[in-house]
Amino acid sequence: MHLRSFVSPGNPARPSIAARLSEVAIERIKHDVARIAGFGPRCNERPDAISNTITYITSRLQESGYMVATETCGADPQVNVVTQAVGRTEPARILEFAAHYDTVPNSPGADDNGSGVAGLLELARVLARARLARTIRFCFFAMEEVDKRGSRTHVEIMAEKPDESVDGVVVYEMIGFRTDAPRSQRTPFRFPLVLWPPTTGNFIAVVSNSLSRGLAELFAQAARCYIPSLRIYVLKRLGGYLGDAVRSDHVCYWHAGRRGIMVTDTANFRNPNYHQASDTPETLDYHFIAEIVAASAAMALEWAGCPGGTGDPRHFQRRKPVPLPRFPR
Repeated sequence: MHLRSFVSPGNPARPSIAARLSEVAIERIKHDVARIAGFGPRCNERPDAISNTITYITSRLQESGYMVATETCGADPQVNVVTQAVGRTEPARILEFAAHYDTVPNSPGADDNGSGVAGLLELARVLARARLARTIRFCFFAMEEVDKRGSRTHVEIMAEKPDESVDGVVVYEMIGFRTDAPRSQRTPFRFPLVLWPPTTGNFIAVVSNSLSRGLAELFAQAARCYIPSLRIYVLKRLGGYLGDAVRSDHVCYWHAGRRGIMVTDTANFRNPNYHQASDTPETLDYHFIAEIVAASAAMALEWAGCPGGTGDPRHFQRRKPVPLPRFPR
């Protein structure tokens, strides 16, 4: 089953972009999560699982036509897997999308972070044949669960490439668990009118620091325009001050003075299977993942200056969105 995109007169959605979003395939995402989780815990204590995961990610990217590279992280068996859709006119201008593939030792990690890896693989497939002015890079990071060594290594490598201009990163950190159960969403604390997320866990959170708020706004505006059925909670600026908002790979970009946002189902604040053996594929909402992938593709295509795109978040702000049909479950 694929997502369908709808464009109505007066809606700011670009027909050429909406058509590409309709290529997002829910069954492919489901298949990838099952395969990745099926390797078992992906940690240094399980080198067979690490090897199988790297081989699987590489083969899926190659099926989509990508050239794949790796980045070593010291002597560890885990490596970063990196590829990119190269821009035609501004190839040195880059936006990255990333997800870590490792897990804690006792969990198959379907949501943490098989959902992110599967979503990133599908995003790469959908964008593989797009005509882009700027470059979109896809990074599958190692050892987030250890000390974020994969993303730290990648950021250090970027610093050695002054000819590149990396605008920032969108990090998928658990994007598969959604529930409509009342009071299913927790939060470490709440501040009225400042930090007051929904109490039902049926949204995706977009976490930013002050420097990265433009990226967060571009993601949110693209999602609201193209995938209005996707509920979003955007945490701008404050993300850099909250301990629970700096637990994934985007923080390595922040520490280096680079832009980054985390897209997350909020992990242990919603998903009872977090870091447990029960984090299995049947617990996930694959339509939810597909919506997030489609929103990400819309953001990437607008930013990258594909035919019909602008790369300017103000494009959305100037127009009044038209309500679009909710995708069937």
